Amino acid sequence: QPTTAPDSMRAGYGVYANYNLNYHSADFMKLPGVPNCCRGFESGDGNGFTFGVVYVYPLDRTLSIDIRAGYTGYSALLSSREQTVLSVDFAAAPGEFEHRLDASLSSIGIEPLADYRVWRTLSVMAGPRFGFVLSRTYEQREEIVVPTDRGVFPDTQTRTRNVYSGDIPDAGNLQIALLGGLRYEVPLNRER
Repeated sequence: QPTTAPDSMRAGYGVYANYNLNYHSADFMKLPGVPNCCRGFESGDGNGFTFGVVYVYPLDRTLSIDIRAGYTGYSALLSSREQTVLSVDFAAAPGEFEHRLDASLSSIGIEPLADYRVWRTLSVMAGPRFGFVLSRTYEQREEIVVPTDRGVFPDTQTRTRNVYSGDIPDAGNLQIALLGGLRYEVPLNRER
């Protein structure tokens, strides 16, 4: 993170990097134009990285504006399980399908953040993020997960079906988000 000395009015610049824990909330049954038998995707999670450059402009001794520009990865795996009854060895048996949608998502963007110093080198930050989407691809499949060793779909004669991949249809190019966080400054030398 960039550093300006506590009680200093100097501008600063630097680099930043984060490890992301991505949590997605969803409410859809399938991607437009992509066959799927799912009753609905509701949530998903994943991970990614964020990195970029930052410029800090102090307005007074406790408040500054941070202008950040960088890359963010916010991919996630959405899955949904469906209980069913299967025919196993010509007898009814409980079964379960898993619908999986693995979304690969990333963007580059700019973040104008208000940075309020609450104690010497500790600050709270908040502000918007305006991004341009770089990647928006998906991999989809439906798989029999119970029973684990037997059973196939009648239409494919395999344990999977509805296997598709490609660009997410009708995905937008722009991203707007609200950010918040904490920053702790670590000086690199005696002059900070």
